[in-house]
Amino acid sequence: MFSGKNFVVTIGNNGTIVALHSKKSIITKVFIEELNNESIKELEKIFHPNSRVPIYILIDTVDQNYKKKIYPSISKSDIYRIAKRDMATDGDSQSIKNFCILTAVKKKKEKNQLHSIKWNTETGAKLECLFIAASSTDFISKWIDYCLDLPNRIVGIFMLPAETFSFFKQIKNSIDNRSKIKNKKNDLYILVIQNKVCGTRQIVFNDQGILFTRVVNYSFDKPDFIEKFEQDIYSTFEYLKRLYRDVALNEIDIVNILPTNVLEILKNTSNVELNYINFNPNQICRELTNEKLIAPNSVSCDLIISNIFANSKKFLKFNNDKIKKLEDLFLISSSIYYSNIVLIFFIIITLFGNLYVHHKSEKIIEQKEDERSSASNELSRIRKNFQLETKENIDSVSDSPDRIDDLGKMQEIFANISNRHADFYLKLKFVKNYNLVLTRFNVVGGTINSKMPIQIPTYQITFAGNLINESGDIDELFGLFDDLNSAVKKEFEGQEIKSKEMSRDMDFTQKYYEYPVNFEIARNSP
Repeated sequence: MFSGKNFVVTIGNNGTIVALHSKKSIITKVFIEELNNESIKELEKIFHPNSRVPIYILIDTVDQNYKKKIYPSISKSDIYRIAKRDMATDGDSQSIKNFCILTAVKKKKEKNQLHSIKWNTETGAKLECLFIAASSTDFISKWIDYCLDLPNRIVGIFMLPAETFSFFKQIKNSIDNRSKIKNKKNDLYILVIQNKVCGTRQIVFNDQGILFTRVVNYSFDKPDFIEKFEQDIYSTFEYLKRLYRDVALNEIDIVNILPTNVLEILKNTSNVELNYINFNPNQICRELTNEKLIAPNSVSCDLIISNIFANSKKFLKFNNDKIKKLEDLFLISSSIYYSNIVLIFFIIITLFGNLYVHHKSEKIIEQKEDERSSASNELSRIRKNFQLETKENIDSVSDSPDRIDDLGKMQEIFANISNRHADFYLKLKFVKNYNLVLTRFNVVGGTINSKMPIQIPTYQITFAGNLINESGDIDELFGLFDDLNSAVKKEFEGQEIKSKEMSRDMDFTQKYYEYPVNFEIARNSP
């Protein structure tokens, strides 16, 4: 699928060339005059070891029709429907046919610029459709059926004259560099090529693509060859005059890609109106920087065009019912294939992700186990040391009645503070009346001196919260704080009360919906 190889089967009236291309080189090639049992055996030697290489069918027959039709400048989707309807109703149901939409962009108007006769002079824009048809002869049908029986994928059917535009674009700079025309006012070129499968063919190109083609076979050794050759050029020019106004023959480049002996004959012409630019096939390969593509002294362009076609964007594809069904099946299978690749890749990524997480988790668990073991050992060591120190302290202190009495007093004090903790918290329920939401509450007991046990236990209560001011008015906030402060002093009368005063630097233009407050209530020894 990704080998870069392609089969191109070039079918013509004189025979068929099957070529296996790999980028800019030709791996193998064979010329078949007629498809029969003997030639099929020869073809199997090529196709059998390359069953996964796609096949392109390139038709170079005499009976091909190229017709342009002008449509109003409307949306392409509408033009597509109209053109498809026109093609379906042309009365020819047996031909291989298709069409493409060509958009003509209005260029900057120049003096003596060549215009199409059908150019829309009001809007300067048009839409053209190029209709292409080729007769489905018996030998074409036999070749298509043979290719369909192969395990290879049939990409589609293509017309050689139209696809030669890719070849023309690659040599256009070489043509322009050799042109004798100064200040050329058109983009028309007449290309005359010699192919083995069909013969001599004229193709007219402009910057958009093909305009016209026909087969003009000659006997190069006949005395009237030059006369017939020039007569066919003039006939083509008459056709171009129907498409363009103000076109002049001496402003059209005529590019001949013919055998060397034929080019020598054309040099003897005395017609100065015809601007010839001559190449033989090997010179063209040098211009393409691919001299080894064909054999020395080659006389035809079939393999050059076939190789460039195999490596270029295709102009227009044709299908019959069988090829279309196979292509649809290929698209479905390709979609499934690539979907499976994406799915497998996702599963592999997920699997590696899970393995990574599992490995990382194992390392974390192992690390935590080490930490737990270390902490357990440290705790055992501390416990052992503490037990030794406690034993030494107990051994050094006598169990006197005063010592036992001190321990009992300490237990009594702790029990008293523990019971009063809940009482302190319940005692603060009055703060709800002053819109105070408690955020912190803490009770701390006093120190115990075993030598001087206190009769009245000491403690310190700390509570904090947010004073809610529903109106946001700062005066009401100060009022709430004063009321709360008074209530706390009343509730804990006789005890030391500390609270942080509200700041006097507050911005009186702002709203304060809540304000943090903090109180400390302490009971000290008498």
